[in-house]
Amino acid sequence: YKDEIIYDTGYGKIDQSSANSPPPNKYNTFRIASITKVFTDLMLFQFVENGHLINMDQTINSYLQKLYNVALDIRYPPNTYKYNVTFRDLGCHMGGLQHHEPCNFNEG
Repeated sequence: YKDEIIYDTGYGKIDQSSANSPPPNKYNTFRIASITKVFTDLMLFQFVENGHLINMDQTINSYLQKLYNVALDIRYPPNTYKYNVTFRDLGCHMGGLQHHEPCNFNEG
């Protein structure tokens, strides 16, 4: 908050297979699992509640165009997302990602 860490605590274990594993801290890196699904749905509910989103079957491209125009002050926005992904697709977590690459934070 305002460039200050207000809460910094790790829960669980860094290595689930080790009984002596310490709890994670702010220097450990790991996947956040499916927590982004909660934020996506919360955002959609707020859009609907505030009247910014009326049709869940509208494609995200229409909103990306507005975002580029307003936030970046660009008269001609770059190409938007190439698939016709709707807000309903985002809410169902079917936004078009075919797969993801496994990550290994121990490398590099």
